Amino acid sequence: MKKLLVFLVVFLSSIFICAEKSLAKEHYIALASASLHTGQVTISQDLRPKQLKNFLTKYNSPLLPYAQMVIYYADLYQIPWTLVVAISGVESTFCQHIPRASHNCWGWNNGKFAFKSYNHAIETVTKSIKLKYYNRGLNTPEKMGRVYAPPSHTWAGKVRYFTYLIENESSSDFLAEQFTL
Repeated sequence: MKKLLVFLVVFLSSIFICAEKSLAKEHYIALASASLHTGQVTISQDLRPKQLKNFLTKYNSPLLPYAQMVIYYADLYQIPWTLVVAISGVESTFCQHIPRASHNCWGWNNGKFAFKSYNHAIETVTKSIKLKYYNRGLNTPEKMGRVYAPPSHTWAGKVRYFTYLIENESSSDFLAEQFTL
C-alpha cells in the first residue's frame, strides 16, 4: 500500500509539473502557495523562500540565511511575508548598515537596541509588529509609519517600494529548477 501511495504521489507530481511547464511565466508566479491535493497527501510548492533568497542575494543581505524564518514568523503572526524585510530595507539597507553586533536591522529603539541574534530579532520584530501595530488596526505602511517612524513622510512609501520589489522578484531564475524532472 505504501509503495502504491508513493507511486501515485510521484506520478501525479510528474503530471502536475509537466502541465505547469506549458504555462506562461505569469502563471508560475501565481503558484507561490499553490497545492496539489491527492487523497490524503498534499504536495505544496511555496516559492516565497526562493523568491526572498533571490532578492536578498542581490543586496548581499545578512538576512539571506534567515529567509525561511522570516516567512515562518510572518505566517505565524499573520502579517505580510514581505513586511519585515521591507522595513529592514528602509532602516538599514537590509541589515548592511547596523550598529556592530546588534542584529538590529529595523531601527528598534532608534537603533540603540541590540538583539541576541538574527533569530531573536526576526521573531521579536515580527511578533511586535503584529501586537503593537496590526492588532491596533495599524495594518498598512502609512498607518504604521506614524508610530514606527515619526515624523518621516517618506517611510511608508519606501516600505511599499521594497515590498513591491520583493513580491515582484523575478522568479524565472529558480522556476526552471523547481519544475524540472
